[in-house]
Amino acid sequence: MALRFTHIDETRAKGIIDDGLPFDIVRTGDRATGRIHTWSKSLANRCVDTVADMRSLTYELVAFYRDDQRKRA
Repeated sequence: MALRFTHIDETRAKGIIDDGLPFDIVRTGDRATGRIHTWSKSLANRCVDTVADMRSLTYELVAFYRDDQRKRA
């Protein structure tokens, strides 16, 4: 998986996957919303206290994105 972060902190992660698709993950309270290209997904009850938590959440949302793309193919 080609994943490159351009910004990451406890509230937001931005970058590029697959050499060109932009992603943006934003945490607001206990809800996280991920956008990859034109796809988006929100997850409730997510505790993100550290950069490592945000990195883990980003990988989780990328996995959801990849699974959705496989289902559409």
